[in-house]
Amino acid sequence: MAHTAPLIAAAVFLAVAVAAATPNPAAPAAAATPNPTAEAVTVRVNGLVCDFCARSIEAVLKRRRDVASVHVDLDRGEVHLGLRPGATLGDKELARLIRDSGYAVAAIERRPRP
Repeated sequence: MAHTAPLIAAAVFLAVAVAAATPNPAAPAAAATPNPTAEAVTVRVNGLVCDFCARSIEAVLKRRRDVASVHVDLDRGEVHLGLRPGATLGDKELARLIRDSGYAVAAIERRPRP
């Protein structure tokens, strides 16, 4: 009997390992991963008139980890953002950041980033 104990332990270990590696069709699927596609965002902003305006908004947005790039177009009154893949910077938060910088948001447009 003493010689069979290691064999029984090995058989139990093997059965547990096989059961753990076998997918359970009744188990729920894993949660969806964030969208890996990066977005380009254009924000039309009222009140952008000078280089200081542009630099202040750029500084605020560049501090964000989800923002890959920022460009302010003073002639068109637009802020162009490149978001990182999987970024979660929503319209409300983006509008708040710009509003807290002293400007009014006229519109926000999103599209997949090339």
